[in-house]
Amino acid sequence: MLEDKKTSFQVLRAQSGDRRALDDLLKGCQVPLYRYLSSLLEDPLDAEDAVQMTFLQVCRKLRSLRNPALFRPWTYRIAARIAYRVCNRRQRHSRLTVTDYVDALPDTTSVVNLDDFEIKERLPELLEALTSNCREVLVLHYFEEFTVPEVAAILEVPVGTVKSRLSYALTCLRKTTAKYRGGEQ
Repeated sequence: MLEDKKTSFQVLRAQSGDRRALDDLLKGCQVPLYRYLSSLLEDPLDAEDAVQMTFLQVCRKLRSLRNPALFRPWTYRIAARIAYRVCNRRQRHSRLTVTDYVDALPDTTSVVNLDDFEIKERLPELLEALTSNCREVLVLHYFEEFTVPEVAAILEVPVGTVKSRLSYALTCLRKTTAKYRGGEQ
């Protein structure tokens, strides 16, 4: 909560023209934003370019952000749009790669038993088998730790759509991991 207030204050300062506050905001989201864009784009150079394009858009449109508390989801929404444009421009389908996120999957999801070495080693492969829409909501919700309403805002879809994609993805992961454990589907 304190971090949200700090970010909101930085946004307000940046909106009033404080370059140092803007630099601090951008530095604070650079690494997670790059990780997110890398999961959407196959090429690390494309991800770097997309981060830069996102930052340009953020700088151009920051004054139009009405609620400073929504800076982070707003920034991710801009990044998602840019990533889709990059994919469309190059006529490639986006494929999430989730290798970097494997250790971040919370045990509380009961998707897999992370103590099971074989399952943990196969988790990137299991996640790659999901549809790109399902992988994207999993990455944003569990790995980037956005709330369901924030994921909906980022992807510009209804909250119910995010919930159904999460449910479907988790069900698929549970069934697939049950096969590896020798359990029933």
